[in-house]
Amino acid sequence: MTEKEHNHQGFEITERICAAVKTGEKYAIIKAVCSKTNETVWVTGDDRVCAVTREDFLRNKLPYNSVLIQEIHLEDHTPESVGRWQPLIKDFVETMLKLYMKYDGLVHVYPWWVPEEVYAHLGKDIFDQMCVGCDHIILYAEPQGMDFVPKK
Repeated sequence: MTEKEHNHQGFEITERICAAVKTGEKYAIIKAVCSKTNETVWVTGDDRVCAVTREDFLRNKLPYNSVLIQEIHLEDHTPESVGRWQPLIKDFVETMLKLYMKYDGLVHVYPWWVPEEVYAHLGKDIFDQMCVGCDHIILYAEPQGMDFVPKK
């Protein structure tokens, strides 16, 4: 994405990409500008953890800890627990879901990060019931579907 996209919750998304490293791992990267402070931040990560950073450390080969603002383990954080970063992290998860589905045909996601449009056909109550005892969900592109992976 090259054109700027205004996020109604205080961030302007200026870039979304998927980066692959030599080992085959993929990372979603979002560049955003805070509307209030004009601060540029990056959200980078995978389906388990993401980080809000001051620079794009993946493509610029910078030391991770030198640019880290906050690391967010998606298993341990809900959208409500990430504070001011919520709109960016939600956008990151949605971007990551789309990119992984496109390139891998499946993606792992924690239930509290699943966008409503993914389970809208079930309804929230049924989806929540299916998530009881669930560690994470695997979403599949073809055929479209989801598996609920139980906690160990």
